Amino acid sequence: MGADADGGLDEQIINPAAYTLNGFQVGTIGSARRGDCTGPNYFQTDLALYKNVQVTDRVKLQFRWDIFNLFNNANFLFASVNAFIASTTATLSDDMTTIVSATPAGNFGQASQTRDARQMQFDLKVLW
Repeated sequence: MGADADGGLDEQIINPAAYTLNGFQVGTIGSARRGDCTGPNYFQTDLALYKNVQVTDRVKLQFRWDIFNLFNNANFLFASVNAFIASTTATLSDDMTTIVSATPAGNFGQASQTRDARQMQFDLKVLW
């Protein structure tokens, strides 16, 4: 596991220090703006190498080698990000309308799954 530019883990998609539920009025809409959380970066390079061999005037064979995610980058899935605070970690005010304190889980905002790692395939294709 590496570190991102901010010194945190690469899989830390949402910064837990950027959001709080403390003081939030239950039943109201939050103040986060559209685009505040853009999701994980995605970078993938694919490569295909192939060679055509003439068998007859009308028939060719193509040998092909495909490599997906050539540089084997870890591309995290946003759908796997833990973005929920369990109700057992929130303390409500006496009148039950305001969150006094809330403690997110230790893995809050972290992605738990990645897209496929590097994959390769070999093909043999007949063209006529």
